Amino acid sequence: FCVHNFGGEVVNFAELSEHLGKDQPFYGLQAQGIDGVQPPHTSLQEMATFYIEQMRRVQPQGPYYLGGYCFGGVVAYEMACQLYQQGQQVALLALMDSSPPRRHLPPQLRSRAHRVGNFLRNLPQWIADYLRSGEVWLVIRRKLRLSGKRLAGKLGRQAEITPFDIIGDAVRTESLPHKQLMDLHMRALWDYHTPQYPGHATLFRISRMPLFRAIEYDFGWSMFVQGGVDVQIVPGAHYNILEEPHVRALALKLAESLDRSQQ
Repeated sequence: FCVHNFGGEVVNFAELSEHLGKDQPFYGLQAQGIDGVQPPHTSLQEMATFYIEQMRRVQPQGPYYLGGYCFGGVVAYEMACQLYQQGQQVALLALMDSSPPRRHLPPQLRSRAHRVGNFLRNLPQWIADYLRSGEVWLVIRRKLRLSGKRLAGKLGRQAEITPFDIIGDAVRTESLPHKQLMDLHMRALWDYHTPQYPGHATLFRISRMPLFRAIEYDFGWSMFVQGGVDVQIVPGAHYNILEEPHVRALALKLAESLDRSQQ
């Protein structure tokens, strides 16, 4: 059972599910409100509770195999926490390039010295990989647009800063639909306080981070996941790990994790 990203769609899981094979059932959990009819969820806890209810209609008892990409990984994490409280087993929690909200991490992980250390560790990889890609020009355009809006705001002009401006260097923001729903999901993530989870998690992460957003090797999950975090490095950038050709490597590593957890 895999949870959507900020935009709410699950169609981006299609290639991943195909590469896992026909013998592996795969369910995408799509956001409520994406049809414009039902009201969207406004908190991450509420969202997780609803998804558990829908999931248990298909599979009433565990063990459960949960996953989520980016924002969806945090929702899957909250689902795992709630399932644990209900006495249910989560055999696999797959976090696909997903990190907990940064502003609620312990102070030592938010200090200037810690950020500088992460920046320096990330710099060689960034130089070797990031500058060679066309992605860098997308980031520069977004940074210039955001700086222009902030300057306009200081000059008293109308300049709305949207989630598309601030979501970060890791996604191709021009292609994301459902702006209003995405804004609600970003707000829900901002308000989420990550609880402790007694189980184990597997993080599938890209090798490099955006230059000024380099974080811990396990994205900080070990501060919350008491059973340990298994980190698997996958190729590609954040915005294309679910696309060809990178999705094949992700599917292979996910299939291996599924096999281990099923055994």
